[in-house]
Amino acid sequence: MNADDRLILDGSVSTLNDHTYGLDAKWILLNNAIELTEWTSRAYTPVSNKYSITDLATDVLFPLSIQRNTFDAGDQLTLQLVAAKENTGYQTFKAISSLTIMVNMPPKGGGAISQPTAGFISNDRFRLYEHGPQLMCCQQSSVPACNHRTTA
Repeated sequence: MNADDRLILDGSVSTLNDHTYGLDAKWILLNNAIELTEWTSRAYTPVSNKYSITDLATDVLFPLSIQRNTFDAGDQLTLQLVAAKENTGYQTFKAISSLTIMVNMPPKGGGAISQPTAGFISNDRFRLYEHGPQLMCCQQSSVPACNHRTTA
């Protein structure tokens, strides 16, 4: 995911076939193995909930949606959906489901060269050569892109 993406996960909780107790459920976020707490204010959906025996007659959806620009490039996020028997402080019949996501980092380094280095866009043809982590070549013309690749 990119740092400016909105994060949306579809979670669900269930007691399987045992409908004799309710569940407490919560989303936990770890960043590089450290539990974070400040992200909860950026969630569009509740990050914890209590489900009664009646609620759990079928599987219950417990989605998570987090605003854009909550995480930084390079973060390694582990999202955990934790559920346990109600009112036990997450100690009885505890179940955890985890998903690890890397937040993409933009490319670093490289550079660009223009040939020619001066001119008029309406009269002159320019070639831009980029070198570094992503090699590409473009030119101002009726052709959308060129196939030529170069490094400097």
